[in-house]
Amino acid sequence: MGDETRRPPGIKDVAAAAGVSWKTVSNVVNGTGRVGDATRERVERTIAELGYRPSLAGRQLRQGRTHILALAVP
Repeated sequence: MGDETRRPPGIKDVAAAAGVSWKTVSNVVNGTGRVGDATRERVERTIAELGYRPSLAGRQLRQGRTHILALAVP
């Protein structure tokens, strides 16, 4: 089996690899909260190593909006 069956790394994977909570990773990704410089650098390095990318679908679910307009035409 190849890498086709592997799922992309999630926020919890980054948190475990960096030794921080998922909330700390979220704060780093979103630029919110108070995160120390050393922790921020460690999380950013881990994000780059794992190739983490935030899930657009997950963010849209969390916010409760998708910015998609539907049109039904008879």
